Amino acid sequence: MPSRAVLRKKARRESKRNKRDAEAATAVKLLTPQKEQQEQQQPQKEQKEQQQKQQLQMSEVGKVKNKEGVAVVSRKRVRAAVESTAAETVPSTEGMTRKERKRFEAKRRLERQLLRLNAGMPTENTTDTNNNTNTNSNDNGIGTEAEGEEVAAAVAAETTTHITDANGASSPASGTLRHDPKFANGTFWRTRKERRQRTVFLGNVPIQFTEQNVMDLVSTAVDAEGVAGRVVEAVDFLPAKPRARQRHMFVTLCTKEIASQVVGLLNAYKLAGSELRCNFAADKAQRSEAISRRSGNTVRS
Repeated sequence: MPSRAVLRKKARRESKRNKRDAEAATAVKLLTPQKEQQEQQQPQKEQKEQQQKQQLQMSEVGKVKNKEGVAVVSRKRVRAAVESTAAETVPSTEGMTRKERKRFEAKRRLERQLLRLNAGMPTENTTDTNNNTNTNSNDNGIGTEAEGEEVAAAVAAETTTHITDANGASSPASGTLRHDPKFANGTFWRTRKERRQRTVFLGNVPIQFTEQNVMDLVSTAVDAEGVAGRVVEAVDFLPAKPRARQRHMFVTLCTKEIASQVVGLLNAYKLAGSELRCNFAADKAQRSEAISRRSGNTVRS
């Protein structure tokens, strides 16, 4: 009885042999010239043509005459004829190593995928204009050649809006952007830094305050200074302790000027028996000063 190591070695040898045979078969298939491929496909084409003729004959036979003598077509659907695609010219891979052949096949596969993607790109505007022109021509009855030329020019003008830029990004008229429009004027970090500059910390707010209450509080405080319109962009609550009476949050305002006004108005503001604490989240000096004002804390050296 052979050992398990010997059996594993035999199994590996068999798998290698099978893999080698499969690769040789694919290589032979790739190396077959175009004429032989066409000769092999010739009987298949003839067989398909015969099947199509038989289907047409069956459809003619399926017409039944009713009592009035009018021919009625049977309800059986005739299968559509499948167009046979022309055989692609496969370049020779003779003399290539296995790695080179794999790389070459991967490149050809990528090219075919790109061709399919480019061919399947939908153009909504052109289809809409074609439908509109068809309906208009049907309604009007007779269309002149001048009208047809004008319609063709309009369709060509709309198709030009779908042409992509030189950098590869699609134009705004196409409707499908290849990047996030939120960061069109700068990077993510620049946007985040600008947002931090207009974010303030608001502390010691009563625990029952909701997001809408905080927005109303800030809006009423700023409205007294004569600022109209939207003020608060977002409110992010910090996690509170189970039996806490106050809660803290970060409030993002629309502009830096409004943020500075809110800090001046709400800092040390008395609300429900507690003194609010409001300072810029990105200002380290204000943050250390606010920490030093807490009960029982001293300024760190």
